[in-house]
Amino acid sequence: MGLAIQRLMGTCGTRCLEDSVEVVVFGSMSVCLERKDSDLDLLCFRASSFKFKNRQIDLIGMHRDAQEGSLWLSSELASHVVAYGIWIKGSCTWAADVRVGDRAIETKRRRIAAFIKALPSAWHSLDETFRLKYSIKLRRETQRLILMEKGTPIPPTRALDEFWDDISGGPESVHNRVREFTTSSSGFFTRDLLARIDASFGTCKRGHTGTNTSFLRTNNVGQPPMCMVPTEINGGPASGDGKRDLLSDKREP
Repeated sequence: MGLAIQRLMGTCGTRCLEDSVEVVVFGSMSVCLERKDSDLDLLCFRASSFKFKNRQIDLIGMHRDAQEGSLWLSSELASHVVAYGIWIKGSCTWAADVRVGDRAIETKRRRIAAFIKALPSAWHSLDETFRLKYSIKLRRETQRLILMEKGTPIPPTRALDEFWDDISGGPESVHNRVREFTTSSSGFFTRDLLARIDASFGTCKRGHTGTNTSFLRTNNVGQPPMCMVPTEINGGPASGDGKRDLLSDKREP
């Protein structure tokens, strides 16, 4: 989390802290699964909405009134943020109202279906790099759909890659779900896609003995959001007795 705070202290991050009522780190850095090239995923609730992205930070600014709306509370991102996010400013008062909604699930289904419908006609002409890229993309989106249908918060992407056995019991569930979307596709495309999906599982660190997966959440109930306050914001100490010093957290991914 120390790396996250260092990036947050840049120009845009400082402004975000000053102008927002809530600031949340989510994604890989919130559970110490980041790589050296990972960006910082940040959600801010403030007086106006905006987005900012560069190589180091991906910032979503939402209007503060949106957090009470059904569209946000039933979204894929809201369930992820409540389960895995770390509040570095403000606190979450809307966690109890978050549930993955039917609209979010249907949107995910349509996204996967549209993707699979478009791919077969271009599959033969695609470079091998892109076949691999789209296979991994489809595998991850299918994993997310499976979890959303169960009401399970979506973990960071690296967890989907490396800890699927711990999350949902193995690649068979992904194979079965993908087959449901490829019933109208050619047999060659389906077999090739599933083989590549299986290979992408094989390159991940699945089921490593001794790996701590205690960060994984099976539901939102009983998992209150984490609120942590950095000690050096705007040049002075932050208030909050007993809060953890994020700047001193030097854990590596």
